[in-house]
Amino acid sequence: MQSVLMPADFGFETVLLNTFFPEEAKLKLPRQDQDRWRVVFAKASREGRIKSGPFGPVLMTGKQATAGKTMLNFDILTGDMLFVDRMSYHFVDPSRGDTFVFRTNNIRGLDDQYGQPSQNYYVKRLAGVPGQKLRVGAQGELFVDGKVVTSPEPMALNSQRAMDKGYYGYLPEAGGDRYAIPLQQEYTVTPGHYFAMGDNSANSFDSRGWGEVPGQDVVGKPLFILHPFTPHWGPAK
Repeated sequence: MQSVLMPADFGFETVLLNTFFPEEAKLKLPRQDQDRWRVVFAKASREGRIKSGPFGPVLMTGKQATAGKTMLNFDILTGDMLFVDRMSYHFVDPSRGDTFVFRTNNIRGLDDQYGQPSQNYYVKRLAGVPGQKLRVGAQGELFVDGKVVTSPEPMALNSQRAMDKGYYGYLPEAGGDRYAIPLQQEYTVTPGHYFAMGDNSANSFDSRGWGEVPGQDVVGKPLFILHPFTPHWGPAK
């Protein structure tokens, strides 16, 4: 048995999916990796590739490991380096649809297991401003004040579930605990707060899981992604 240590928020399950089950990893499914793993386990069950191990069930990949050969090859990215406009929000309020950067130390749903505040900065899509009513529909649409969003483009494409373009629709929940705000039912954003959601809804831990963003912790708008040099390097959208 080989142990691999990595940050808690790193999606190692995606690495395993891409490495050992590449065909299933390509499937265009609403819940993305969650639904892809369901396909993997269903197929493995039919083929008798789920065995009992010393710590519980074991999924047999059907792949052979060779001594001295690479089994896994992946990068751990600790976050984007952004150039941020910290001035505009001193003169105008953030708008629904903006991408925005904010501090997380006052978001209790992101405290660690010892109750210590998060010290990270997050960048998300601003899905709702104070007083707006949010709900996610059965087909992955995001409703704001009773109407499906039509802008900006990433939010519109998610609401259309344009999976051929990499937009898989919104999910009403994102895990979390007592601070979670699932959107199966309409929710009104509270005064002085903002509701944050990720464009990659199935893999985004956001206000659906840890609650709203206090207005005083908003930092500004991301203007340019400086690092890493990946396909999304360049102007922030």
